[in-house]
Amino acid sequence: MILLSAKDAVKFTAFVLSVPLLVPMLDASGLKLIQTKVALAQPLSILNSDVHFKSGDLEQINGELSLFLLGNLVDLIKQDPELKSSISGNSKLILPVMTDFISAATKLLKLCGQFVKSKATNKTRFHPVLQWYSGPILDVPAEFHNKLAESLSFLWSRPFVTAVFADLLEFGFPAPVSVKPVKRTQFFSKLGFKEDGAVLDDRECTLMSVSCLQMCSFFYQLGRVVLNSTQQIYTSLSWTPTLIPRLWRLLNVAGPQGGFTTSGLQLFLKSSKNPSKEPLMPIFNTFCESCCILFTTLDDDDIYEKQFPFLLDELVQLSSFLNSFCFGAIWNADNNTTSLADEEGTEFDGSTIDSAQRLLRILYDQSTRRPFGENAENWIMKEVQRGAIVEDVKNGEKRAIQILNQLPQCIPFAHRVDIFRHMVKADKQTIGDLPLVITVRRGIILEDGFRQLGKITLSQLKQTIKVRFVNELGLVEAGIDQNGVFKEFLEDMCKAAFASDFGLFRTTDDGNCVPSLSSSIHDDHLQLLEFVGRIFGKALYEGIVIDIPFATFIYAKMLGRLNYFEDLPSLDRQLYKNLLFLKHYEGDAEDLDLNFTIDENVFGQLKSKEIKPGGSAITVTNENKYEYIHIMSDYRLNQECKAQFRALVGGFRSIMPERYIRFFSPRELQTLMSGENVDFDVSDLRRHTRYEGGYFDGHATIRAFWQVIEEMEAKEKNAFLKFVTSCSNPPVGGFRHLEPQFTIRFVAAISSDDNDSRPGTQFGKALGSFFGVGKDATRLPTASTCFNVLKLPAYQKKSSLKAKLLYAIKSGAGFELS
Repeated sequence: MILLSAKDAVKFTAFVLSVPLLVPMLDASGLKLIQTKVALAQPLSILNSDVHFKSGDLEQINGELSLFLLGNLVDLIKQDPELKSSISGNSKLILPVMTDFISAATKLLKLCGQFVKSKATNKTRFHPVLQWYSGPILDVPAEFHNKLAESLSFLWSRPFVTAVFADLLEFGFPAPVSVKPVKRTQFFSKLGFKEDGAVLDDRECTLMSVSCLQMCSFFYQLGRVVLNSTQQIYTSLSWTPTLIPRLWRLLNVAGPQGGFTTSGLQLFLKSSKNPSKEPLMPIFNTFCESCCILFTTLDDDDIYEKQFPFLLDELVQLSSFLNSFCFGAIWNADNNTTSLADEEGTEFDGSTIDSAQRLLRILYDQSTRRPFGENAENWIMKEVQRGAIVEDVKNGEKRAIQILNQLPQCIPFAHRVDIFRHMVKADKQTIGDLPLVITVRRGIILEDGFRQLGKITLSQLKQTIKVRFVNELGLVEAGIDQNGVFKEFLEDMCKAAFASDFGLFRTTDDGNCVPSLSSSIHDDHLQLLEFVGRIFGKALYEGIVIDIPFATFIYAKMLGRLNYFEDLPSLDRQLYKNLLFLKHYEGDAEDLDLNFTIDENVFGQLKSKEIKPGGSAITVTNENKYEYIHIMSDYRLNQECKAQFRALVGGFRSIMPERYIRFFSPRELQTLMSGENVDFDVSDLRRHTRYEGGYFDGHATIRAFWQVIEEMEAKEKNAFLKFVTSCSNPPVGGFRHLEPQFTIRFVAAISSDDNDSRPGTQFGKALGSFFGVGKDATRLPTASTCFNVLKLPAYQKKSSLKAKLLYAIKSGAGFELS
């Protein structure tokens, strides 16, 4: 082989290899000529040397041109027999030329990346590969960009990723000492751990860290430059078996003092204030970005039972580390004052903090559904554990607001609820209060409410709304509006909206309500859904706790988050089980005869729809089954009823903007709207109870009543609460936040066997029952749930009171409007 001279090789690299799609357009003879005259190592060596860039020999290599040059290098690698065999065979890439290629590719990506922007500006234009681009544009046909993207996709293909990380994928890490020695050998081998007692020396850690740093720096640049494919790049990394947990274990032992210690984590914690100064940060960034995607495909069986790909102890450690890392990045930053109302969440400079926070949120949300261990996660940071953080936020202290918006789990839930209520109260003070009176007919409460409230301004909807009900006879009902009638209006609106025969929502097999794909039977279905969303926002705005039968994944949507595989059971449990079966299927997935389509039932007709372009012709295989699971879950949860969810959530957030609620998790938002699912404190309810009709706290019947409530089991207490308030859960923060206040009203316990209806006689018996004279009657306690009122006769015996009260609760007796 007669190679080009050094001078000619520079010219060849600058003016020939940079020709767009040169290699794909060459015929066999042309390709052979290049392979004969130019060794791949020559242009790689030239590109890796700063001399030629400083001298101006390669000054034209930047922007889009550098990306086309990279595309040609990729195609040359694919045509090199030795490299092609090494990659396809998944063997170690010990060839120096591959190390040189990764370095050269990283430099070319940086040269292009200086012109790539994440958002459109007046200096950018849309680029089909890079998205928003401000650099020089080459005059090439449109299809060139499609072919360039196809060439570059090789860089995140499974064979290439597996090959460049081959050393890490075969590396053995010391096993955590805290793990119980149950089936350690086989299990730990699968996870990539060495046998018990194995220790790494500093040299092993250093060499592996340097090797992975180079690869992760390359993928970091690739992800931030080829923005149209960023998701696919990190998806490929996340689905490479055991790669992501191995990156985490490497982070533990990285640095000068590896082995059993977690010196690597201490290294990153110290750098949290300024991540860009830590040389190993690209490894951490690649781990966080990929791990976020990896968790979208994990189910509870993977996480808690199989403990694969992470041990539970590792997840506890990872959660604690990320919490401390992200907190330190904010807490150690400069402190300035800002406005709570205008704060939309400050992003840190650099994507590392952002990706770490996203992964931390995923772990926190997962742990709120099911903890990683008993008392394993302590999210609260001592610096903000005191109530002073609430005052700091109210006073506009920038650091406190950043912690609230970006790391809310560090602040106790009760403090965040106080902040939320403060924000609502402050908003109410800005809009005033001009009560609006509406009249609704009980038979068509949703339609009447929509007609009168659907077109008023948001400011008007936030003010007091007084409701007058018209019964079936056309008569206006009597009602004392202490927010009680409005509460009943909200509850009846919910029942009407969720009714299956109305068609706006449908009920899942688990009894959850979700927007219906067939809601379009109503011409104004999107406006109706938006109105329902506003009504739910209004309930939260007024602090009215109501039972909402939403599927749990909808609360994530209200917070502006997408839903993933683990959210699927609350929508379609059977599909979730089917996808789980596919995920764990050990045979050939092609035997299941699946493709990338879904059957939709629209108005009783099954229609097949592709969930991926050309999906009807794409068979589900062992290689793409995770993609199928991800796309199928995304379609059902996020795409199928996209317009309906946009309307519902948009209506809700028009009353409850994101800045009011973004510091809650989906489970916490559900708790805020529907109350705490706890065995409530009876003494707290008693302290916040008012009495009417002559009752007082020391009355004999009232004392007996509270004794009966205290002795109830948890389920009976919740049933009692539902009986008197229509919601089985207490409000967050205790009953001082119950709206309207819980009231016990005296009613006469007239004996049912007394037929003397003379007014004097009836009054006398009522007076006697109040003072405990006479015998117990058969009248049951009743409730006005709209006012949170219990109407309680003055029973003389505790046993009678208990029996009557439990019977009334179980039979749902006596729901009345006062």
